[in-house]
Amino acid sequence: MKKLYLKTPIAVLLLFCSNEIQAQTTQTKLNQVELYKQFLGTWQRNVRNDEDTTFFWETKSFGEGFEVYMKGESRGKIIWEVKSVVGYDKKNDMLIEAMIMNFSPKIDL
Repeated sequence: MKKLYLKTPIAVLLLFCSNEIQAQTTQTKLNQVELYKQFLGTWQRNVRNDEDTTFFWETKSFGEGFEVYMKGESRGKIIWEVKSVVGYDKKNDMLIEAMIMNFSPKIDL
């Protein structure tokens, strides 16, 4: 009988709160191109609080997509470089990026 008294208030509480604890029912569609536009411009960041190692990122508009250039420098020397183009594929609803790096002959998608 004590178990019934304990379960009843819990069930009633869940019943009253059920409208507020439901999962989100409508998926808001994110505009990936608009989100990526936030990266437009030139960015610079020191790596691991090391004043000698710096990460650079530059994004420019290119037609309906973007052109991206990144590099890592340490003590004035370029450690690595990456160039890529990014475009939106409407059919698959995703951004697609083709990237080539100075240390690899492969092109990554």
